[in-house]
Amino acid sequence: KQWYQRRVRGSYKDGFATYRSSENPAVFSVTPSLKYAPRSSSISIIMDLNLSNRGLSHLTFSDLLASVKHLDLSRNQITEMGRVFRKLKRLERLDISDNRIAFLSSELKCLRFLKTVIIKKNLIKSVALDFGASQSIEKLNLAGNKLHEMPIQFTLLTRLVHLNLGANCISAIPSTVSQLM
Repeated sequence: KQWYQRRVRGSYKDGFATYRSSENPAVFSVTPSLKYAPRSSSISIIMDLNLSNRGLSHLTFSDLLASVKHLDLSRNQITEMGRVFRKLKRLERLDISDNRIAFLSSELKCLRFLKTVIIKKNLIKSVALDFGASQSIEKLNLAGNKLHEMPIQFTLLTRLVHLNLGANCISAIPSTVSQLM
C-alpha cells in the first residue's frame, strides 16, 4: 500500500487515469491487479481515464469515478453496455471502440453531459428503441459495425452534428433522415 500511495502522489508519466486537485496534480496507473482505490485527500477529481487495451470483459465503476469526463475503453473484450455507465455522471466523451458489443443500449441516455460517443469496430446490429432519448450527443461514430439500416432513433438526437456510419452494411437511408438537418 505504501508503494501505491507514493505512485499516486508522484508524477508517473505512463499512468492511465489523470487525477487533478487544487494542491498537486498526480497520475495514477490502473492495473488489472489493483484491489483498492486511492484514499489520499490530495486526490479530488479523476478527469480522464484510459483503460484501453487491458483485456477487460466486465465493467464495474465506483463512485470515485463519478467525475470522469473522458473514458477510453477501446480495444478490450467488452460485450455489453450495462447500467454501470450511470455512475459516470460527468462523462462527456466515451470511446468503446474495438470491443464485442452487439447491441447499442439506452443506458447512455442518463448521461446528460455526454457529447461524443465512439463505438466503431464492434458487432452492433441493432439499437435500443429509446436511444434517441440521449439528448446531449453531438458526435456519434458507429463505423465498422454490422448495421444493415440507419436506425431511425438517430433522427431523435436533436444535438447530433456528426454521424459516422461508414463501413456498415447499410443499403438504404430512411426518409426521416431529413429530420437530422
